Amino acid sequence: MQQPQTVPALHSGAGQLPSDFDDGLLKGGMYSLRVGSVAARYTVIVHALRTNLRRGVHCTLITSASVDDLIRYADVQTIDLLQRSLEGGRLSVLAMIGDYASNIFRYGPHQFVGELEMLGKPANGFLLIDHAEAFFTVDDTKVAAQQAAVYQAWVRHTRTTALFLFLDSDAPSAYLHRLSDYFNGLAGMYFGADGLEIGIDYWGVQQGAILAKRLAVTIDDDGLRMQPCLAVNRRREARIQQDTAAVHRLRFPASDTAEALDRNSDAAPSGHS
Repeated sequence: MQQPQTVPALHSGAGQLPSDFDDGLLKGGMYSLRVGSVAARYTVIVHALRTNLRRGVHCTLITSASVDDLIRYADVQTIDLLQRSLEGGRLSVLAMIGDYASNIFRYGPHQFVGELEMLGKPANGFLLIDHAEAFFTVDDTKVAAQQAAVYQAWVRHTRTTALFLFLDSDAPSAYLHRLSDYFNGLAGMYFGADGLEIGIDYWGVQQGAILAKRLAVTIDDDGLRMQPCLAVNRRREARIQQDTAAVHRLRFPASDTAEALDRNSDAAPSGHS
């Protein structure tokens, strides 16, 4: 049986994480990424597109953002790549017009995937949906699950890799966890003590899954790279030191030790006959 192909939308540095994370995201996989700020949102969009375009993957971006908004987060080489990809048909940018959430609710998710089919989006591509909360009925989990099931079926059928970007203020993690059966990965990206950070609930890749990790995100020519957060490591080391000190206090209370030494000293023989 042929192994599933992958799209490496997000990458780690070599040796920093289990190697299976470097294998990329699953073809036919659907991933949810919460972003806590506009800057994190645009950073993910620009660099995920850049990584996949450089690897020859056709990309489709659905967004309400303007091109001017996006290029503020791109370097000169990336801007040139995006422009050439648009002109060459390797990148499609579809604008969200009007109240998209109302349209999804009114016409249903089948209408949306039908539009993608009509536009001729190639199979084995990378689909990035910005403001993904507009594609789900956030206040009704049952309806949202039905919508997610339609998207999941289409993604699997076309062997597309889909990354849904949710604004955390509009789609909190508790809501997305109730839809977790339909996603191959759930994570959140924010600006923290170490700069840009990603908290992974689970992230399915070709050879398994990455569970419960918090990582610092750096940006280089190969895309978004992940490495352990220094702040997390410092807090972990501080907790270990506190726990170790607590153990020593329990085993050797200072006052009891001093009294025991005094008693031993009083009871010791003088050594004279």
